[in-house]
Order: sequence, then structure tokens, then C-alpha cells
Amino acid sequence: MTDFIRDNKQNFQEKLLSGAVNVASKINEILEKGNIDLLKNAQKLALYVVEKKGEQLISFAQ
Repeated sequence: MTDFIRDNKQNFQEKLLSGAVNVASKINEILEKGNIDLLKNAQKLALYVVEKKGEQLISFAQ
């Protein structure tokens, strides 16, 4: 599953953006202004869950 998420990074991000139509422009704005890549963070969270990395998930959330 980990390889699938990594290998399909672009599709994953596109799917996230298609589900967030109303806030897609804000996602890009946050990246540009705050240098926070919400799409990359979403992928990171998905990998932590799939890989059962609870400590990293908690640390990331904090």
C-alpha cells in the first residue's frame, strides 16, 4: 500500500483537490504564502496510517 501511495502521488493529490473544489485555491494560497504544502502533508498522514506509525502520526499532529 505504501508503494502504491508513493507511486501514485500525482493521482492522490488530484483526487484530494477534486474533493476540495471549494478550497483548492486556498490550498495553493497557503503553499505560496505560508510555505505549507497541505497536499504533501495529506500524503504523509496517509503513509503514517498505512504504515501504522502511530508515534510519527501523533508527533506530526502536534
